[in-house]
Amino acid sequence: KCYPLLSNFFWILSSRNNYYVVTAENDYGESDESDEISATPQSTGSAPSTPTTVTATAGDGEVAISWDSVSDATSYNIYWSTSSGVTIGTGTKISDVTSPYTHTVLTNGTTYYYVVTAENSYGESDESDEVIATPSGYTITQLTDNSYYDRYPQINDNGYVVWEGSDGSDYEIFLYDGTGITQLTDNSYDDRYAQINDNGYVVWSGAGEIFLYDGTTTTNLSNRAYDDLYPQINANGYVVWQGYDGAQYQIFFYDGSTTSMITNDPSYDAGRPQISDNGYVVWRSNEPNQIMYLYDGLTTSSLLFGGSGNYMYQINANGYVVDQGHPEPWAYDMFLYDGMTTTNISNTLYINDWSPQINSNGEVVWEAGVASDAEIMLYDGSIVIQISENSYHNHDPQINDNGYVVWKGFDGSDWEIFLYDGLNIINISNNSSDDDNPQINSDGYVVWQGHDGSDAEIFLAR
Repeated sequence: KCYPLLSNFFWILSSRNNYYVVTAENDYGESDESDEISATPQSTGSAPSTPTTVTATAGDGEVAISWDSVSDATSYNIYWSTSSGVTIGTGTKISDVTSPYTHTVLTNGTTYYYVVTAENSYGESDESDEVIATPSGYTITQLTDNSYYDRYPQINDNGYVVWEGSDGSDYEIFLYDGTGITQLTDNSYDDRYAQINDNGYVVWSGAGEIFLYDGTTTTNLSNRAYDDLYPQINANGYVVWQGYDGAQYQIFFYDGSTTSMITNDPSYDAGRPQISDNGYVVWRSNEPNQIMYLYDGLTTSSLLFGGSGNYMYQINANGYVVDQGHPEPWAYDMFLYDGMTTTNISNTLYINDWSPQINSNGEVVWEAGVASDAEIMLYDGSIVIQISENSYHNHDPQINDNGYVVWKGFDGSDWEIFLYDGLNIINISNNSSDDDNPQINSDGYVVWQGHDGSDAEIFLAR
């Protein structure tokens, strides 16, 4: 027989020494005890590995924490604090959670710190890398509520929103002025490509003409026999667009009183002009090298960005131009022209750089191919920062003059609107329907089109 010593009887379940003696027995009795021996039980398994790819995404009064699954883990724990340096010993524990976990009833404006651990029957892992998030309260208003599609909203710095919406037979232009909605057009043809400046002036294209609404009246700026498309307006009410002249598309410029044709190329189309607040105009020709041109009010010069062959370039208020170039056959890079020199600001860091936007300070955002998805990049004037970092696609970034960035990103089930405020990423929309085409103004107000279950409506967060 084997007898654990009574004082150590329960130690067999622990990793401490256990002590034993042995006796022999027959019909006449039991022998004396053997010499004492000891042994320490050894585990046949181990605690799980530490969770990785932990992220914290702030919302309104909440933070969503996610992480990659860990092999052999049976449960996960979150430890949080409002001070950095969270550990198992110092953090507040939330037990037995699954990814993603939403931590609710939080204070907007307060920064929260998190670590995640994995656990099984053999123990608990070390803490993950610490992540932080600061909830921020946005109030979302659904501006439209009808049975037709509303899409492509634009917002100015006064919070006015313009978009194109179907009336059941064609697309019309609508304007929200902060208090109510005005239908600017009412006709039998599609009105498209609406843009708005900070004075509330609105331009759009309809029936092959360019129209300008100045807050009171609507004027046909082109009034020609040929098609005019893709208008853009600057802060001074100057308007540019591409128009057909009977042979090729040319660039037209309205200076507030008169309209002039600033190109006259008999062989190649000029398309998709952009205009800065100082009246500089940039456009692309479809000639073999896909040359971009810049008009400074007096002369026209060419800008070379590697021949991207697309119309995703942008010009800021000061005349800085950003475009995706094609220096290698297998990749696009991001180029910035600052009025004097052209610089490759991405410099083949990523496989493809796409869809740039630039603010008045020369900060640039774009989407880049990283691994198997698209992430959002920010050039702050000196270095490139990767804003988003997840396993899903992120597209269509926009940036305001304070460096806030908004984009649409997939969250694993649908497309959401995300905002980067210089420190944190906030899921603004956070619903179960697709959200698209975000825009942001200088106050951080965000507008987008979102699906309400039957059609697309316009939403405003502020």
